[in-house]
Amino acid sequence: MTALLSELSRLEESGRISKEQAEFHIRLFTIQAEYRKRWKRERLFQAPKSLSEKIKNGEVIVEFGRVKIEEASLKAIFKDIYQLLGDGKKIEKLNIREVIEKVISNEKDYLERLSDKLKIDKNLLFFVSINIASPIFEIIASKLKKRIDEKLWFRSYCPVCGSKPLIQRLKKEDGKRVLKCTICSCKWQFSRIKCLYCGTEDAKDLRFFWADDSSPYRVDVCDKCKGYIKTLDERKLSNDREIIPKIEDIATTYLDILAQKEGYTRIN
Repeated sequence: MTALLSELSRLEESGRISKEQAEFHIRLFTIQAEYRKRWKRERLFQAPKSLSEKIKNGEVIVEFGRVKIEEASLKAIFKDIYQLLGDGKKIEKLNIREVIEKVISNEKDYLERLSDKLKIDKNLLFFVSINIASPIFEIIASKLKKRIDEKLWFRSYCPVCGSKPLIQRLKKEDGKRVLKCTICSCKWQFSRIKCLYCGTEDAKDLRFFWADDSSPYRVDVCDKCKGYIKTLDERKLSNDREIIPKIEDIATTYLDILAQKEGYTRIN
């Protein structure tokens, strides 16, 4: 939490995010930290005995439906984050667990139907659900990371929760491509010459561009599927600092705008 707040302050001071953005995310991360502290004392997930086999077969380890967490607790954090967004509409009799399950499994039709039924923006429901799931999956991932062999997991999605990363890194030491899950913070390596979305390894379809070639931030795009992912090249960083994907994503919104103007889509 201290690192998150420090990085937000640094970005605000540099003008890369506004004061309002910094204040909003400080409040959001504070809410998550409070529930994370509470949930750490609980046994949220029992790792399967066949964990190594699941990793070998490319199966995601954690299904949200198997997470043991009280419905009252989910409703409480939903209310806290929902109110933070300033929407005055009351939501009653909502199955929070089901909503999170559907969001994590990317069931867009479900979210569309629910949004129409409740007369609430689907992006708001998505945002709240993801930010409830994040501290839960982070706790579980922290307990599983020693059992996840990166040499057996060279896939484009997170081994713990199945999510696609929002931002990737090129390591300072050797330039290797590292993916870090924005939801649970699990990290793993991935091939340098391969599309994260369609899997093509044809170099002529894969390229990248910057807004500023001296910046450590760039956009990697695929001309075959028109997908893109933002990249932080640590070799261009002037000093060592903790890389926090959530913060890096917020601070590089200008790259999303550039990529989308060029006709590329972030697929997640």
